[in-house]
Amino acid sequence: MRLPAILIATLALFSPALQSLEAGVDLSAGFSIGWPTGQINDYAFGAVGVGGTGRFGVDLGDNLALFGQFSYIDLGLEQGFIPRDITNSTLALDVATDFYFMHIGPGFTFKKKRGNLRPYLDLFGGVTVHSTLSRVSSRNIQPALVEYSKTEGTTWHAGLDIGLKMMIWTHLHPRGEQFIEDIFLDLRLGYLTGGNIEVLDWRQTRFFAGELHLKNLGSRTDMLLATIGISIAF
Repeated sequence: MRLPAILIATLALFSPALQSLEAGVDLSAGFSIGWPTGQINDYAFGAVGVGGTGRFGVDLGDNLALFGQFSYIDLGLEQGFIPRDITNSTLALDVATDFYFMHIGPGFTFKKKRGNLRPYLDLFGGVTVHSTLSRVSSRNIQPALVEYSKTEGTTWHAGLDIGLKMMIWTHLHPRGEQFIEDIFLDLRLGYLTGGNIEVLDWRQTRFFAGELHLKNLGSRTDMLLATIGISIAF
């Protein structure tokens, strides 16, 4: 499913709840760390990623909410060296690869409505956008070589979160009289499973017969995600 279709479907899910001014609204944003568990985890850039998560939620009842979520995880830059010529291992190519994920989609939250400590469980799914950019270069060998390889695309994901909201501020007036009702510290740990993607397998890249030969690596997009942030209830 294309990204615009996912966004339209998410807005369509929210529209009935947004028509009611009585619906509780929740906004949250936080810092996220991601650990891929697919084959890309064998590479340095797959060990851990950092980024952020944003969420907009609407109450459907005392213990149920619908939300839309966006998260960005950058797996960072990995640099390595590969043989330029299989007959001379002292000749090497520099390889630098940058890799990121974006997750977009709707979900449902099952939660405790009241109290200073509010545990919750999320079920979610949507589209994963991925992109890698690799630069293969040689500066000390003639003829000079600079070549780029880019892989990008979309796939699906689905997963669940467990979380805990800890109240750090609340208003002193009757509910409904203030724009902001409560502010929470939001702690969340989740796991998502996703479809297959292909990225440049730079360890299998070789230069011989005057040409650069590239090879892709197939990998799942499964990931463990931890988020700490702030949640505001309106």
